[in-house]
This record gives sequence, C-alpha cells and structure tokens, in this order.
Amino acid sequence: MDNMLKPLSVILPSLIKDLVPQNIIETPVPKEFVVDRMPEIFQSEDIGDSGPLSVKFIELHLQAISHDVITEEMVANIRLRFAVDIYEDLMGLHSYSQPSSSSQDSLRSYGPNYSSSPPPPPLSPYNNPDSLGIPKMCFCGGPVHLVNSITEADPGRRFYQCEMRHGPGRHIFKWWDEALMDEICAIRSSIREQDEHLKYLITAPNGDRIDPPSMWERFELFQETINALEYNVGALQRAPRNIVDLARSFPHNLYIVLAIIVPISAFLLGTYM
Repeated sequence: MDNMLKPLSVILPSLIKDLVPQNIIETPVPKEFVVDRMPEIFQSEDIGDSGPLSVKFIELHLQAISHDVITEEMVANIRLRFAVDIYEDLMGLHSYSQPSSSSQDSLRSYGPNYSSSPPPPPLSPYNNPDSLGIPKMCFCGGPVHLVNSITEADPGRRFYQCEMRHGPGRHIFKWWDEALMDEICAIRSSIREQDEHLKYLITAPNGDRIDPPSMWERFELFQETINALEYNVGALQRAPRNIVDLARSFPHNLYIVLAIIVPISAFLLGTYM
C-alpha cells in the first residue's frame, strides 16, 4: 500500500498549493507527505467513499481540525451529495471552470464547512407547497444561490437562500436535498401522466388493447374527423364575408330603384290590405 501511495505523497503538495487558497492553510505544506495509516480516522465499510472522504480528510488536516468529527451519518450525507453532484453534471446543471480562488468552495461542497466566522442567524423552515422543486427565484423576486450550512445540527448541508435576504419581506429558505426530492417526485408524476395517456391511446372503448396497426387506423379516423370540422368552421367563417361581397357587387342604380319601390309597395299594401 505504501508503494501505491508514494506517487500521491509526492505530487500532493503541488496540488494543494495550486488548488487551495493560501489564506485557509494554517500549517506550512511540506515538500513531501509521509504515508502513514492513522487508526483514529473513521473507516467506512463502503469502498466507494474513498474519493470524497480523502478530499474531506485533506481539508480537515489543512484547517487543523480533528479527524474524529467524521461520523457514519456524515459519510452518508457526503455520499448522497457526491452522487447528486454527478447527476447534476450529467444533466448539465453544473457549470465548472478552471481551478481558481473558488477551489475552497469546491472542496467544501462535499462536507461540513468549518469556518471561523459566526454562523448565520436562524432561518425559518421553508415548506411552501406552492413552490415545490428547485427554486428559481425568491418570493421577493431576488436571485437564489446554494450555500453550505455551518450549524451544529446540519453541518455541511446545502440549502437555497436569497441573495437579498437581509432586505424587507419574506425570503426563501429550502434544503437542497428536499428540493431535489421534489423535482424527482414531479418527474415521477409526469411519467405517470404520460403512462396513463399512452394507455388511453392504446386501449379500445371496450377495454381491449389496440395493436399499432389499429392505432394508425384510429389515428386516421380522428384525423378525418378533424379535417371535416376544420372545413365546416372555415365555411362558417367565409359565409358572412360572401354575403357582404354579394351585396357590394350589386349596381348602385339597383339601390336607388329599391329605395323607390319598397316605400311604394309598403304604402299600397297598407292601403288595400
């Protein structure tokens, strides 16, 4: 194992200097690390945790924080966030850039944020049923962004908050994992609706399943009905225009003759009737 980790111990100091901001490094970075197994480090039975947990242990070491803060529950949260980050990357929801001063946020995205700054004021729970899913903007109309919780109750848990939260009015607060679960539930509901719609299309009125050839016949029948309705609607729309065009096509002399004949006819009918 020592021989396998030897290349990492040599290149790790260079990686730390390139990726980790100097203002959070409390101890000098050695030219080369010594590979040694620390018995007090939490050992997870899941072999898939080695990547994100290694990053977390490096961060704890650089900030001079005891490794015993890692618990089984925290490992489960790290694993969940790591899996969802991969999902967001595949779905195009992440926008990655070259390593910069934001590398600190990149390291802290997989676990607790051990900051020396005081924790933010308590936020009220966000459970508005009218705004399910991942929020796009706050109630006040301001933009929202993701941050890491630094409270003892939910260390490292990510949540959405408003960038204008210090202003007047109601502002959004929602846990990121709950928002993601809302999105998944909405997708499942949409899939169920599409499935019901598909069942309706392939089911005859008597409940029998319709084969694809029969479905095309049914579709052509519906299309013929739609075409007939469109023709009738078009004919009704053209009817008033035809009457107006016919009246406009009469000679002007005819209007004068009608203007004379109609009153005379009405007078005669009223006299002899």
